[in-house]
Amino acid sequence: MPEFKYEIGEKVFYTNCYGVQWGNFIITGREFWSGERYGPVAKYYLDLKSAPWSPVDEAHLSAPRP
Repeated sequence: MPEFKYEIGEKVFYTNCYGVQWGNFIITGREFWSGERYGPVAKYYLDLKSAPWSPVDEAHLSAPRP
């Protein structure tokens, strides 16, 4: 099983597919998803007010800048 890049409770920025970035979200959960067309993909639940039930891919997250 692959490893997660971010820990629960860690602050991250989210970047959408258009390159727009929002920040300081807190990771509230994480899990691996897999399907017939792709291998395990790390998904993270963030403290979003709009869709807290919808996880985002690890590829869309980055650590906050100092």
